Amino acid sequence: MVELKIEKFEAGTYIELTDGMKSFRKLGLVTEGGDMYFDDAGVGTKATPLPIYAYLEPRTVGNVLSWGLQLADENPEQHKRFSDLTERLLEEGGVDTITVGRALYWAFLNRNFDYTQARAAGVAATKQVRESRAVMDRLIDKAQTAEKA
Repeated sequence: MVELKIEKFEAGTYIELTDGMKSFRKLGLVTEGGDMYFDDAGVGTKATPLPIYAYLEPRTVGNVLSWGLQLADENPEQHKRFSDLTERLLEEGGVDTITVGRALYWAFLNRNFDYTQARAAGVAATKQVRESRAVMDRLIDKAQTAEKA
């Protein structure tokens, strides 16, 4: 049986953890209480925070500020490109905060600050999360329908 121990992290940071429905690794944004996370912040989505269970193997990966500061220390030119990418992602819009975070984390990990590639990586990661959330929503709807019958 899976132990449902809750882990705590610093609010406002990103964690990487295993998706409970489809078992891929994903980013989540830690809530104010530190024991839950959001994996979607899109308009019109069911942005319900989920518990940070230990069995999902969560690990902290930082946030946009920490990634930028690390780049500033290691390579000022990359920091400039990361800052420019951050600004462009925020200015051009069209994606939610967590998708922007995913795009920037991809850029940070890959040291690739191309706007088109980073944005596409963030959008693809969010799409994968939403597909998994849709599976969970269907299961919940089925359970609720069965309860009423």
